[in-house]
Amino acid sequence: MAFHLIREAELRAECKALIDSLEVWLRRVIDVVLKDEYGENYIEARHPNSEEYVYGRKVREALLSRSSANPARYPRPIDAATLEEEMHIVCHHKYYKLRFQPFFGYMFPLGVEQLRLHLRRLIEPRNALYHSNWISIRQAEQVICYANDIIDSIKHGFQEENMNQDFNVPAVLRVSDSKYGRFEEPQFRNELGLGARLYFDDEPNEPLTVGDTISLEVEVDPSFTPSEYRIGWECSGSLARGDRFPDGNRFALTLKDEHVGETFLVTCTVISSKKWHRYTSFDDQIILSYRVLPTESRGQAKTAPVSSMPNPSDQTAQAPRRKRRFERRRGS
Repeated sequence: MAFHLIREAELRAECKALIDSLEVWLRRVIDVVLKDEYGENYIEARHPNSEEYVYGRKVREALLSRSSANPARYPRPIDAATLEEEMHIVCHHKYYKLRFQPFFGYMFPLGVEQLRLHLRRLIEPRNALYHSNWISIRQAEQVICYANDIIDSIKHGFQEENMNQDFNVPAVLRVSDSKYGRFEEPQFRNELGLGARLYFDDEPNEPLTVGDTISLEVEVDPSFTPSEYRIGWECSGSLARGDRFPDGNRFALTLKDEHVGETFLVTCTVISSKKWHRYTSFDDQIILSYRVLPTESRGQAKTAPVSSMPNPSDQTAQAPRRKRRFERRRGS
């Protein structure tokens, strides 16, 4: 690829998207491997019959501190890991061969030092990209080549281990809503199932009203090129009304009277260019659920729907509803 012919902004965007994807895959393999051996609380796990922690105090305390300070952003402690900390975990000299070699040996047959070298060379351009600093053409080449090699190796490892990788298809890694914020993959992929659903209709103080605009953006695993899939959008009643929305990773809709209701759904569907699909007619799907009030409700005190109104005296009643903002719909 002639990187010098690509506009700097486009090259930076591609590199940043690939590093985002790499970190998602690294966290995924760490979570799967360590959870299987030590359970949900693997960051604080100790060796059997020993008081020694599996991982050192510096990494352990850093992850726990960040995740506890911002649980909405980091639903699991591993989601708070930096690239350096992810490298420390997977390249640990005591545990690489025992735990992680099956996921990296495909592209890094010379062992852990080869993997560590490639990861270390990504740290400087990663930090530069996230702080709006310049990166060289050579660094961009390294990001694109090394990140793809590591991701491909992890995918191969999952396939060899038969760990939910029977279908190598594009999937949504991040969803951004202009009103309610950004949501990472772990927040809506905690369970296996058919599609994922994000609930915004349980926001009693922030419902939408006629005249508001829903603005969404999704990010698909960049190890797949845009030519390998399309992203389609629908909303409640759109087919009956004949509404059509352009394909792409962005969606915008100004709400009208016909959108009013306790539950207004926006559906994002990812369809690969393959002849087959993971879910028969599509490969991934995210459904966003909103509450839309009529114009006359604008400016009035907002109250929660009766069906989801918890008893104020029952503090435990609120937690399950809030937790269910991100959940998988199980297939039939």
